[in-house]
Formats: sequence, C-alpha cells, structure tokens
Amino acid sequence: MFLKAVQLWTHESAKTCVFNQAVWALRCAFFRDCLNIARWDIQCEIADHLGADIGAIEQSIHDGIAFARLAADYQEADKMQIEGSPSLVLNQGRQKLYGNVGFCVIEANIQELLREPNMTDASWC
Repeated sequence: MFLKAVQLWTHESAKTCVFNQAVWALRCAFFRDCLNIARWDIQCEIADHLGADIGAIEQSIHDGIAFARLAADYQEADKMQIEGSPSLVLNQGRQKLYGNVGFCVIEANIQELLREPNMTDASWC
C-alpha cells in the first residue's frame, strides 16, 4: 500500500521517476540490507531520502485512496488470471509469461508478435 501511495503522489506531482526509485530502494533495503520494509519508519526513511512528500503519501493511505487503488490492481490481476510475478501479458491476454522466464523466450514471443502473421498463419507463441 505504501508503494501505491508513492505512485499516487508521483502521478500528482509529475515525479514519476521517484516511484521507480522507491521500488528499487525497497527491494535493495529488503534483499541486500536485510531491513524490515513492512515498517512505516523504514518506508518513510527511504521515500524521504528520494525527496517524496511523506505527508501526501500518508494522507492517501489514511483517506483510503491508496487502498482503493491497490484493491483495483488486485481485481485486475484476478480478472487477467495473473498467477505469479513478474508477469508479462501479451497479445490481448492470449499469452502469459510469468516467473523466471529467460530473455530468449521473451524475445521469441515479442519477435513473433512483431512479425504480424496474416489471418491464415498460425502464431508460434
């Protein structure tokens, strides 16, 4: 929910790069630095270091906007039958790649989609 609140703030403040930086910083804090990123003080320290407006982030959590947007994301994932992370949904939802998928598999699927087969050709992905 914290990241959703950061995303909302970055959208409103036109600082979209801060969201991506926050995602990366939280991953590093958890996996590299072994910090408990579920703690509010850790989240705020990371966001503050990136120049985020902690007050605005906290407000979107308290007024329920961040939770509502997060719930909408979960509903969309359920609708698209997302089963793992990361997930790539291609070809209007007809293809789904998720989890530890190698670059060559991803590239082959993208190249096949770019090939634009005509209506009589089958897609190889």
